[in-house]
Amino acid sequence: MTFADCRVIQPPPDQARLCPTEAVQDAASEYVWDPDAAINRLPGGRFAHNALARDFALRAIAAQPLDYLRDVLRDTALTFAWTPVPHPARVTPAFGFAQGVRTLPDQPLVREAAGRYSDIRGIGSVEPFAGFLVAYQYPAYLRGPVIAVILLAGAYAAVRRPRVAALPFSAAMILLVAPVAVLDFDHRYVLPVIPVACWAAAAAFTSRDARPGSPGGRA
Repeated sequence: MTFADCRVIQPPPDQARLCPTEAVQDAASEYVWDPDAAINRLPGGRFAHNALARDFALRAIAAQPLDYLRDVLRDTALTFAWTPVPHPARVTPAFGFAQGVRTLPDQPLVREAAGRYSDIRGIGSVEPFAGFLVAYQYPAYLRGPVIAVILLAGAYAAVRRPRVAALPFSAAMILLVAPVAVLDFDHRYVLPVIPVACWAAAAAFTSRDARPGSPGGRA
């Protein structure tokens, strides 16, 4: 958890075991996999303490709502960067696909899997497919500021024509913010936002008085 401060939260003894340790990660979701994170130091492993982790998270949000909101807004804002930001830093965002060979990361889970399955190895690009994808990502990627413009158009339409645009605009915002609020930001989670946001934005360019079946109206 990136914002929790147990001096503010003052959790009960059972939840206090989840107070942040010296582990420092660049993304909230990374703490789940960090062996030095508090939840991974508890007996039974991380998956044996889901209820305890949920209760601690809810208590932290209730005790530090502004800190929580700040982190949610900061991570959501990564959507609108012109050049995609790696989040967490170890992942490959758009424009990061390259040609060559990459070895497996030196992580406990990877080593465990490699010990069980002898055919696990690093990844490598295969031509001509890799070359096509490397070139394709540049013209095909929807830049963050363009997504912001689409959402602004949707917001305008939701105010101007709420019966038509309020529902898709609300759905787009929920799809954008909810994953960050409950888990973490990931560029993959932004993809479902785009078609719904475009649906809302389209209402900004149709006539309020258009009749069903007429140009610009609803059929």
